[in-house]
Amino acid sequence: MPIHLDHYLFYLFYQLDYHDLLRRTYNQYQINAFFVPSEDAHMSEYIADTDKRREWISNFSGSAGHALITEKEALLASQELDNANWKLLKAGQPNVPSWYEYILQNYQAPFKVGIDPKLIAFSEVRKIQDKLKSKSGFDLVPLSNNPIDDIADLPPYPDNEVYVQPMKFAGKTVTQKLSELRNYLTEKDCHSFIVTMLDETAWLFNLRGTDIVYNPLFFSYAVVTQESTTLFVNSARMTSEAHKEMENANVNLKPYEEFYPSLKQLSLDAENENKKILVSDKANWEVVRSIGEKQIDVVRSPIGDAKAIKNEVELQGTREAHARDGIALTQYFGWLEETLKENKAPLKEYDAALKLEEYRSKLDNFKGLSFNTISATGANGAIIHYSPSTTDSSVIDIEKVYLCDSGAQFLDGTTDVTRTYFFGSQPPSDKLKRAFTRVLQGHIALATAVIPTDKVPGPFIDSFARLPLWKEGLEYNHGTGHGIGSHIGAHEGPHTISPRWNDVTLKNGYLVSNEPGYYEEGQFGIRTETIVAIVPHKTPYNYNGTQFSTFETLTMCPLGTNLIEAELLSQSEKDWLNTYHERCVSVLKPELEKRGDTRAIAWLEKNSRSV
Repeated sequence: MPIHLDHYLFYLFYQLDYHDLLRRTYNQYQINAFFVPSEDAHMSEYIADTDKRREWISNFSGSAGHALITEKEALLASQELDNANWKLLKAGQPNVPSWYEYILQNYQAPFKVGIDPKLIAFSEVRKIQDKLKSKSGFDLVPLSNNPIDDIADLPPYPDNEVYVQPMKFAGKTVTQKLSELRNYLTEKDCHSFIVTMLDETAWLFNLRGTDIVYNPLFFSYAVVTQESTTLFVNSARMTSEAHKEMENANVNLKPYEEFYPSLKQLSLDAENENKKILVSDKANWEVVRSIGEKQIDVVRSPIGDAKAIKNEVELQGTREAHARDGIALTQYFGWLEETLKENKAPLKEYDAALKLEEYRSKLDNFKGLSFNTISATGANGAIIHYSPSTTDSSVIDIEKVYLCDSGAQFLDGTTDVTRTYFFGSQPPSDKLKRAFTRVLQGHIALATAVIPTDKVPGPFIDSFARLPLWKEGLEYNHGTGHGIGSHIGAHEGPHTISPRWNDVTLKNGYLVSNEPGYYEEGQFGIRTETIVAIVPHKTPYNYNGTQFSTFETLTMCPLGTNLIEAELLSQSEKDWLNTYHERCVSVLKPELEKRGDTRAIAWLEKNSRSV
């Protein structure tokens, strides 16, 4: 699933009854406006229902966007528009302001914007404050209580089970991970590190949960000093095995609610030792306020860096998870093509996605989907983050191209795969085939790239995947690659492959998606996505001792041949494609034979034919 280059950049106006309720609190808090971000206190990509404040106040359910309610109007990030009431502003586009630039342009001082300091990263606050202070009388004000919580009927925090991620999947003990983190603290001569990201507490303590949809995470914070480790979690929901694992690693357990009150004493302890407390650049403003800005250093999280480099156990688990996932994918696409050709009844995108989930659910180690399936026919495929629902789903048209972007959570790995197929009897258009082939060439270019190890930032090779498209005058408006976790999340940093600058160099052990695409608005969408692992590569020479890396393709599912314009491919591109398809057959066919699925076998062999 790609990361859109305009993520979190849409703003608009609306009038709503809830706004009037909210505005009644402005005198109490002495503010002129209230800012409502999308995030929770952990800066999560996906959030629990209890944290959906922006959705509650705006009725906008999209993942990206912020709301600003002033005394006169309301701004919101959204594509779910009631055209009679909304005015759309696409911040990030030429001549379109951000929400705080809009305030400076349209309001008079004094003007104070209230915000819940737990719901915005301190690094973002710095940027906003610098901009607001460019004009006297404008300020961002942290509120002790979120006024939406005073009027909303949001559900309580989840109380789901927290379980152990076994060593046979984790590959490294909690004690080992804590020791490495303490070595980092020693190198930095710092007192402690505060863990605020949910995927980082899950990885550090080899624990998983189900508090966040599509992500095996649980609400928690942690503080690691040289002498002690404290995990703030409601421990009553931890399994007995989880309690034992924490005891063996000398991890203290405290209630989730005690995290913020504990930070004042932590700050005093660090001050007495004349040392700083490290927080990540994703830590929220309230964390920094509770400690004191002078007592902290903001860094890119060392846990995030360590988590991204998969150990050999995690890599092998991910290989096996993707091979297993390929079984379900092949079964699904074989079923889908046959169902469409039989044409017994209309098949909707949403119902097709449920069938794919059904196939996956029968696989070993399956824990759920890793994101909402993008099952898109024809023009819907051109909507990059399209997702059908029970109430909004098109009938799949066999004579139009079909795009499916999906993934699963397995105990041994997380998957994310996109395939684009054409099942129709009429020949696909020349433009469709040409665009598909150029996307495929970009995919192959990245899959076969060789780069110096730990010396090349992702943006340096983003153009590898785009160059074949550029030659046709084509482009796509999303990143080419994002990191992916090991039974954690389908999106993971710190690395990316994207035009957007990121100075993180690509290292052995990273997992990253390879997903170029092309989108013709109102017509079709094309995306070819596999997950690759960055692995050592042996070269004839090693200039000045330089080591090199390449990309190992992990996803096992045919790319199809009926959309390929073969004469555009070089011999080396054909060789790569044929070798990949031979791997798919050798890995998947025996498993399909065990299941007696002759339809899937026939589909696999047909779509893996030599080019």
